[in-house]
Formats: sequence, structure tokens, C-alpha cells
Amino acid sequence: MSGNWEWHVPVATAVPIVRVAPIAVRRLRWSALLASAWASSVALTVALAAVDGLRAVAEPLDTRFEYRAVLGRIDEQGAGDFVRDFVDRLPGYPTHVRGHPVAMPLVFWLQERVGLTGAEWSAALVIGVGASAVVSVALVVRLLAGEAIARASVPFLVITPSLVWAGTSADAFFAGVVALAVLCFALAVHRDGRASWLLAGAAGGLGAFALHLTYGAVLMLVPLLALGPDFEPGTGDG
Repeated sequence: MSGNWEWHVPVATAVPIVRVAPIAVRRLRWSALLASAWASSVALTVALAAVDGLRAVAEPLDTRFEYRAVLGRIDEQGAGDFVRDFVDRLPGYPTHVRGHPVAMPLVFWLQERVGLTGAEWSAALVIGVGASAVVSVALVVRLLAGEAIARASVPFLVITPSLVWAGTSADAFFAGVVALAVLCFALAVHRDGRASWLLAGAAGGLGAFALHLTYGAVLMLVPLLALGPDFEPGTGDG
């Protein structure tokens, strides 16, 4: 067997990130570090998805098997009827729609309704929200283990194996929503008064949204149990 090395865009993107990451972790302000981590995650995700050309970033979300294939039906039925009849019509829907709850097609439909039309905007939405998981997880680690450990974790959060599929699947969107739900709950545990209640409500709303995005959210939300099994809003440490 034989082979040869070829330089592709992901390698060219990852190398500077790896080289600069230790410096950024030491020198950047916390807010700047989080912003650069999100941007780096987006850049690397796009680079991996675009290994076969930029059009490959959006194409996987625009096939007849994907959520966007039912956007015309939602226009015809209306969002309310689509949700009401979703289970009854399930056998006739594309593969990804059949395998998930109802929310993701509606997310893409709303995206189109606000004027962000096309699979390219869907890809931008998925990648942007997916990359936000890096920020949410870093903030949770900082809250529970301190800033030093959180800073050390950032490069590993940015260069994660999940980036291989993050740019070609709405699963990245699911991860971003779940991570934000966990962050809101962690913040609620560490706040008092009205802020605690509001954050707890946001965590519940985002968790419920995640359950309507993917059945896998049942397991993805398990970390909530570790944050505060005896949680009562207003009992945090401030």
C-alpha cells in the first residue's frame, strides 16, 4: 500500500489555529478569547465542509432527503396545519424529517420567511449556532471549575472531532441549542432572585425546544442533572 500527503483547506486552517491557540489562551481577555474561539470554530467547520468546494457547505442541507425538502408543503398547509398533521403525514416525508421531531423544518421555514432564502443561509445558521456550543461549554466550565481550566479547555473545544459533521448536518444546530440550555441552567443555579428564575425559565424553554428538534436531546440534556439535583431558583451562590 502507498499514499501521499495533500494539503487541503482544513489543514491550512487548522495549523494556524493550533499554533496561535496557546498564545490566545494566555493573553486574550476572556470575552475576546470566547469571540475568537467561536470564529475559529466557524472557520474550521466551513473549511472541513468545503473540502470539495464551497458549494459543498450548503448542498448537504438541500437534498430531497433533508428538512428543506418540505418547506413547500409548509407554505401550502401553513405552519399550524403542518404541526397538527405531522405525525399522520410522517410516512410521506423525507428521511431526515421522518427521523426527527417537527421543529427543524419550521426553523428553516422561518429563516425563509424573514428573507434569508436558500440553503446557504441554512448552512450559515447551522454552523453559527453549532459553533456557539464552544462558547456555552467554556462558560459552564468557567462557572464550575474556574477560568484557568476553562481557558485550557478552549482549544480542545474549537478543534473537536465533531466538526467533521457539524458543517453538513443540522445536528450542529441541535448541539448549540442544548449547550445554551445547559449554560442557562448553570447560570440559574449560581444566581439569586429574579435573574435565577428568568435563567431557569430560559433553560427550560431551550430544553423543550431541543426536545422538538431531536429525540437525542433526551440524553443530551442529562448534564442538567449534574448541575443541581436539588436546585431551587434563588439558592445559588450569587
